Amino acid sequence: MRLFLFNSGRNFDLALVAKRSNVDKSFARREVDALEEIHLLTKKFLQKPNKEFIGKKKKNRSAGKKRKLLCWTLNPRFSYLNELQSLLVNTTLFSEDEIVRRLAGTGKIRLIIMAGVFIQNWDSRVDLFIIGDKINKKKLTSAIRRMESEIGRELQYACLDTQDFKYRMSIYDKLVRDVLDYPHKVALDRVGVKLGFD
Repeated sequence: MRLFLFNSGRNFDLALVAKRSNVDKSFARREVDALEEIHLLTKKFLQKPNKEFIGKKKKNRSAGKKRKLLCWTLNPRFSYLNELQSLLVNTTLFSEDEIVRRLAGTGKIRLIIMAGVFIQNWDSRVDLFIIGDKINKKKLTSAIRRMESEIGRELQYACLDTQDFKYRMSIYDKLVRDVLDYPHKVALDRVGVKLGFD
């Protein structure tokens, strides 16, 4: 549900629903069918040009035809839409401790700041601001992707090493100011960032 509630107005085909929710297609299809049955989702067919297949002798006759792609989108007229959004969107997605635990294995994490989706501030530049050293980018991306599949929304995040972060703090860098000067939660602080800018 969060995938559609967080992405109102977007169309998702079955493959994308499965990928973004980190489930297999058969499970995704059952869930989408159930949500369509209660009218939370509406089904639509989008035109998609077919790829041209060239055989040994001649082009496939269907090459120029257009296929229809089955997609689903959030139904804005669903009777309990506001209540569902309040329940699933405006609730705490992850606690500070849970975020720290999920990112702990990605490197020597020194600072984690939660903003954006984690505090229901939709104008925030990032959702997670991560500072640390010897961070394994592959592990970090994997941890972020797992959270995205549970939340139902792509996360915007920035990751800096400690030295770079301290330098940016000293020159009043715009990215750092955009995070620290606006609403946020500090999940982990081993660099003294709570003091903010002098």
